[in-house]
Amino acid sequence: MLGGRRGTGLRQLLPTRQEAAWVLAVGGVALLTLAALPLHSPLVLGGFLFCMLLVVIAVAVIGGTRPALAAVVVGALAREFLFAPPFGNQGDDLRPNLVSLVSFVLAGAAVAILIGELAQLADEQAALRRVATLVAGGTQPAEVFTAVADELGRLISADATFVSRVDHPPGEPGEHITVVGSFGRASDQAPIGTRLKLLPGMIQTAALSTGRPVR
Repeated sequence: MLGGRRGTGLRQLLPTRQEAAWVLAVGGVALLTLAALPLHSPLVLGGFLFCMLLVVIAVAVIGGTRPALAAVVVGALAREFLFAPPFGNQGDDLRPNLVSLVSFVLAGAAVAILIGELAQLADEQAALRRVATLVAGGTQPAEVFTAVADELGRLISADATFVSRVDHPPGEPGEHITVVGSFGRASDQAPIGTRLKLLPGMIQTAALSTGRPVR
């Protein structure tokens, strides 16, 4: 259990996949631009767009659709403004070609959405399998609930996630919620075992009244 806690603490200090994806979405474009500009050749423009498409794919796999679409936008802006004259020789007409630019944006957006959705689905299925393995192995409920909070927090890139139980303690008025699992950088604000009275306006109250997920 101690080793698991140390591993959890280490994972909380590491950057999330979303953070890494956003860094790659901006930093990848910057590195490609810095590498392409000194070559002073119109042939490098096609290679730049191809490499940008590879960056979009990598970002979509790591962080999903939103950072991948951001990479498409940043790449298109770099193609439009940084590769225009006076890039290259003065005699070369290196003004951005509208057809190639539009094609890159459309292809990049399609790839970002498709791969991002597939990556998200794969992550969700993998999370479900890991939790199901714990349940099938007879793991203690506290550890299962913590694992659920862990997996959910990673899927939605939350600072903290909590799993709570609604109960009605004997001798106390009204319903209460008890935290049974928590994970994340801010999870210490409501550690496992925390009890709160269920009040109007809480997300648990809204979920109970509607019977549906609530944000």
